[in-house]
Amino acid sequence: MRYYDNRTTVSNEGVLADFNRELKKQGFSLANVISGDDSLWIIVYPTTAYNQVEYLVNQLGSELAS
Repeated sequence: MRYYDNRTTVSNEGVLADFNRELKKQGFSLANVISGDDSLWIIVYPTTAYNQVEYLVNQLGSELAS
């Protein structure tokens, strides 16, 4: 992982990609949820549960974007 200071946010270039890469090493994934409004949802889930997570997100009327 790169070093990030206290002012780094998820909108900084490479932050989400770095975290997702490290999470994948531990068996997890990070994904954005496209909700159709101005909200930003970011979820972490076990990589093996992708189909279940996608189904639940779809039930909420949103879309999973990994």
